Amino acid sequence: MDKTLDDVREWGKKNHVVDNSKDTECWMDLAIQFRPSQKKFEAKRDNQRLEIVKYSAPVSISLNRPVINILDQVSALQSPESHDRICNRIQYLMDVHLHSLTRSLMDEQKARNKLSEFPKLILYDQLSDLNLTNEPFFRDMVRASVRAQLSKFHC
Repeated sequence: MDKTLDDVREWGKKNHVVDNSKDTECWMDLAIQFRPSQKKFEAKRDNQRLEIVKYSAPVSISLNRPVINILDQVSALQSPESHDRICNRIQYLMDVHLHSLTRSLMDEQKARNKLSEFPKLILYDQLSDLNLTNEPFFRDMVRASVRAQLSKFHC
C-alpha cells in the first residue's frame, strides 16, 4: 500500500485535474499499486473488484543453522563488539528455547500448550481432570515433541 496515493488523489481533486484515460492504472483511481512481478493478469477498469487469495500475516520466526552462520560471519566482519552481541543474543535465545522445552515436561500448563501444537484431534483444554505431565500417553507425546525439537540443535 502506498499512502501517498491518497495525497496525489486529493491534490488532483483540489486542482480540478480530470483524467480521461482508459488505462487499467489511472493514477487518479489508484488506491493500491502492484509491482510488475505481482501482476498475473490485467482487468478492465469498469470492474472495480479485487479478489485477494492470500495476504501476508505475521509468522513466528526461527533461527536455523544457515541463518546463524550468516549472522556469525557478518557480525564478525563488522566489529568484535557486534560479534559478541550477536553471539550472546543467539545463546540467550537458545537458552530460552531450551528452558521452555524443559518446562513443558514439568509444568502442566506448558504441557497443555505443547500438546496444543499438535493437530486438533484431542481437545486438551477439556481434559481438566487429567494431569498431562503424569499421564503416560500424553507425557510421551510431550517428550516426543521435545526430542524432535532438540534433535534440530546438534550444536
